[in-house]
Amino acid sequence: MLLSAIHAEGPIWKGHTSFNIAARASYFNWIMQPLLDKVYDNANALKPYSKMNYYDLNAKFVHKFSDRDKLTAVVYWGKDVSDASPSDSYKIYKGDDNDNSDYLLIKHSTINHWDNVMGSAYWTHLFNNSFSLNVNANISHYLYYLKLSSLERTEKEIKEDSYASFNSEINEASLSTDFRLKRESKHDIRWGIKGA
Repeated sequence: MLLSAIHAEGPIWKGHTSFNIAARASYFNWIMQPLLDKVYDNANALKPYSKMNYYDLNAKFVHKFSDRDKLTAVVYWGKDVSDASPSDSYKIYKGDDNDNSDYLLIKHSTINHWDNVMGSAYWTHLFNNSFSLNVNANISHYLYYLKLSSLERTEKEIKEDSYASFNSEINEASLSTDFRLKRESKHDIRWGIKGA
């Protein structure tokens, strides 16, 4: 799968606020499909795969209030599309070679994609060099959608028009508090609470 990626990072407020952003997108359906159509004898053979693509975005922002307090926000968004086979359309002619008015159109289509959105914000406070506190808030959203449809029709009437769809969705939010205590170099104690 061919893709392009872009990445940028740097300070917004030097010594206090910084950002880190990365994004990706595939372009098989934009560039490669027309090229492959010229190479393959059957141009329709790869058509079902011309709708396969994905793209995502990652972003991170960090703000330092002081040497003891820091706020970090992280966001992810991504979408995958795989509207591949069985997606096709063709006609069956019933008349003679000179009559194209009597035909049966058969069309199958597939919609298949899933989305992810996640966000997190956490505040870190250092009481001293050995004792710290981290408060973390998270949200996430997941969606999966699948639809299969079928259509059979003639020039005058629809013989069959049916579809089946499936939708799955998960939403979650959570809040957690985590304490960390370092006692010398060989001991690391953590405890906390989380609600979701």
